[in-house]
Amino acid sequence: MMSPKLIELQHLKYLDLSLINFNGSQIPDFIGFLSNLRHLDLFVAYFGGRIPTQIGNLTHLQYLNLSYNNFANVENLNSWLPHLSALTYLDLTYNNLSNVPDWMEAVNKLPKLTNLSLSYCSLPSRLIHSSTLFNINSSKSLAHVNLRSNQLSFSSSSSIFVWLSKYNAGLVHLDLSENQIEGGIPQSFSGLCNQQELYLYNNTLSGQFSWLVQILMSACPDQNSLETLSLSKNHLSGSIPNLTNFSSLKELSLDDNQLSGTILESIGHMSTLEAIYLGMNALEGVVSKSHFSNLSRLRSLDMFNTSLSLSFSSNWSHPFQLEYIKLWSCKEGPHFPK
Repeated sequence: MMSPKLIELQHLKYLDLSLINFNGSQIPDFIGFLSNLRHLDLFVAYFGGRIPTQIGNLTHLQYLNLSYNNFANVENLNSWLPHLSALTYLDLTYNNLSNVPDWMEAVNKLPKLTNLSLSYCSLPSRLIHSSTLFNINSSKSLAHVNLRSNQLSFSSSSSIFVWLSKYNAGLVHLDLSENQIEGGIPQSFSGLCNQQELYLYNNTLSGQFSWLVQILMSACPDQNSLETLSLSKNHLSGSIPNLTNFSSLKELSLDDNQLSGTILESIGHMSTLEAIYLGMNALEGVVSKSHFSNLSRLRSLDMFNTSLSLSFSSNWSHPFQLEYIKLWSCKEGPHFPK
């Protein structure tokens, strides 16, 4: 149990009880009396029961991590979360929020929030009228948003994207993977000029991949900071266009889609690439040393289950040292680099 003696530490600003097994006990109500707390970390502390509304008294709190616990009731989220007006970091990963239809409004009331993680929370995908979201007086500070694996079912016109469009100019990391996003990418994504990591894998995105690239590049073609583009396990079709405008790209994950056509030699000029995943697509044509001419940082290469033909001489001096390579079903030979 958490000792009530903690109340005597009225000047306490930093409290980390992570990785301590509290065996399903409830967070005590007296936590709300530690009014000077700035940092509260209860990651994998195995608390249970309900989250006490008294947490809302911690108005100086900047960091709150309640992830990987066993709370039976988080339905009172809107009764305490909006009071934490100084909060910049919130992690509720692996807590069941299926009975919290107003989670989006609660989060939207945190004016200084920069980091939000609600992955594996069984979030309900209730549609919210856009005027509700835009009329709440909140800042546009969100930079890191993780909503992975919630089975959220929505399309490009849903309230999730309307909500995120408020923050797109400042978003650096966005993870919507392992949900049920249907259709194409909304035009609002064209404002993601500062985006460094975009994870949309394992959804049901459809349409031409080139159109998605055009949206991402349309607002800021010369200053794109994207480092990770993860679109694996979707239904994207068409060919792979010239991606050299993604001048900072380190990881390109397009495997398990419906892409076709050839791979342009221009990919060999993307010198920052460290990982390329193109397997399980209907790609064809010849891949030669020109496709890898400047990829000195490449560590992972996946082109398995495609119809690509590999044409290399046995004495080719490749510019990289691979740690992972997957070429199953490619047409290899008669030569292969030593």
